[in-house]
Amino acid sequence: MNKIVDFNGIGYVAATFPVDSTTQTYLKTNHLNASTGNVDINGKNLAVKLGTDGTVGFGAATPTAADAILGVIIAYEMDGFASVQIAGGIDEVPTKEAVTTGMKQIAVNNKGEMVVLADSVATSTLTKGGREIAVVKPSTSSNLFASIIL
Repeated sequence: MNKIVDFNGIGYVAATFPVDSTTQTYLKTNHLNASTGNVDINGKNLAVKLGTDGTVGFGAATPTAADAILGVIIAYEMDGFASVQIAGGIDEVPTKEAVTTGMKQIAVNNKGEMVVLADSVATSTLTKGGREIAVVKPSTSSNLFASIIL
């Protein structure tokens, strides 16, 4: 008997947000389905931050406290809006490098990957409204996907 722990969908809450233009360009450049002409990111579980203008998008190549994770894109529409999971468990979220389990200050890089902030940056994130994310299944150097609870 296989025993598998699955966190996907537990406590699921999603909301719709407009996607910033830089992230829209990235998605259209890197995830365009040539057959349909649509952006196809179903199952990619790309992480996003909340911008100061109320849009969601990716962070900087080297994320800072300003790039703290808001959630994970569940669906992207070609009109520039996305359904973003903002609470609950989600499996197979891409990470930039190996991430261990535990409560982590997570930011988002310019490709939608999760990055753990350094302790000095993470402390400032908490004071700026960032939140800790529970990493419940770690990623490794050979499997750069983690399960998280937002």
